[in-house]
Amino acid sequence: MTPIMDKISVFEAMKRDFYFVDSSVSIKEAISKVRESQTKSVMIIENAKLVGFLSIENIDVNSDLNAQVSTVMSKDVPTIKKSENIHIALNILTHEPTGKLAVVDDNDPGIILGTIGFLEIADAYNRE
Repeated sequence: MTPIMDKISVFEAMKRDFYFVDSSVSIKEAISKVRESQTKSVMIIENAKLVGFLSIENIDVNSDLNAQVSTVMSKDVPTIKKSENIHIALNILTHEPTGKLAVVDDNDPGIILGTIGFLEIADAYNRE
């Protein structure tokens, strides 16, 4: 018998209304978006492609808040393909300090479709 978590795709469980900012916005604008999201991070997009990830921890207290967010974003975005299952997502998240993965297209990892974290995995599991 296949475990429930192996049957549920990341695409089914992901959050589709995720927060993001363009790479050209200021750090100040990005912080505002992070606050609006009520999380500690946002995805960074450039020309409709995923290029980075901003976590509050990335921002030094001495940062110039008028500088572009691209100067402080992490380019090493934690991602997972939409066709993977939530069991794999959970395994990745247990080693990922951000607590969130960008869900990307199977054929183009620059196309972000949503995000997934522990809450989305728990919700999907509980629906089954």
